[in-house]
Amino acid sequence: MEGQEENETKPLPQDSAGSAGIAIAEVAFDACVTKHTISHPFLAGDMQSLCGLNSSIGAFLGFSLSGFFVHLAGAKYI
Repeated sequence: MEGQEENETKPLPQDSAGSAGIAIAEVAFDACVTKHTISHPFLAGDMQSLCGLNSSIGAFLGFSLSGFFVHLAGAKYI
């Protein structure tokens, strides 16, 4: 069992930084939605859905571009 602990993979610093960046952006979006929900309560659901849609589109584009660059340059260089 002791050998198993040595083989565990650890997250790379850029993975943690990317996750932190996404988390900070989501908190900022939620704060903006909350602020505008106070003045326009009837649009609360629509604003939250719009944030989710934009987040999904951004993730899709990011993953698509990263896949393109891995294909273009090769996984060895990325």
